[in-house]
Amino acid sequence: MGDAYGVMAIPATFFIDPQGIIQKVYVGLMEQDIIEDGLHAIGLE
Repeated sequence: MGDAYGVMAIPATFFIDPQGIIQKVYVGLMEQDIIEDGLHAIGLE
């Protein structure tokens, strides 16, 4: 999976919209503001 999506480190989080399109990728530990931004990007907040 790392090769398919270009992930070079873990943890890696993918924010995928309802149509199945990756809208944001975040590598590393996440804080609340990063999670909220990702959810907003996929229309869930």
